[in-house]
Amino acid sequence: MSSSKNVSGKKIMECLRLALDEENEYAIDDIKKLAVNAFKEASKIGVGKKRIVKVDSDGVVIKKLPSKYNLFIKDEMARMTIEFPDTERKELMKLAAKNWNDTKSVLQETIT
Repeated sequence: MSSSKNVSGKKIMECLRLALDEENEYAIDDIKKLAVNAFKEASKIGVGKKRIVKVDSDGVVIKKLPSKYNLFIKDEMARMTIEFPDTERKELMKLAAKNWNDTKSVLQETIT
């Protein structure tokens, strides 16, 4: 099953121009391969997270403040690496996430 994806002609042409060498001669099969590759490359351009970046008047990017979760995990990982120096970071992260969930549920119970 093939899925169709719309890609800007401008992006495709840009990728095709980069692939073509004006000094070279091409057969029709070569052009087809280059066009397919240009389409694939163009579809990759701009893929990923798209987020709005806030910039101040001087052109400096304004960073988002860390969330409560980020701050908790940072402190918890620092504490746990000292407490369990031989444990892998992946395991420490699991424990820290579990501690976050426990802490969050305790806080919610005290509020309600």
